[in-house]
Amino acid sequence: MSAGRPSYPFEVEGDTPMVVLLGIDVHKATHTAVAVDEVGQKIGQCVVAATDGGHRQLLGWALSRWSGDRFIRPARACLLGPC
Repeated sequence: MSAGRPSYPFEVEGDTPMVVLLGIDVHKATHTAVAVDEVGQKIGQCVVAATDGGHRQLLGWALSRWSGDRFIRPARACLLGPC
């Protein structure tokens, strides 16, 4: 991995690791998650109901695309302490 690039969260595109950031816009009725790559290009989006089932659906969407040996860490959690 190149110096200066985070080790997580990432997705591998060919032989090159790629940083993936998930942002979630929460509202009373729905939550919208958008995934962007390290240059800010949108690479995925998911809109779910703001319910327990919707939360599970959103987690399933993210894990089905960016899981395995890769990490998914909420940006907000990183602001509150070490990641």
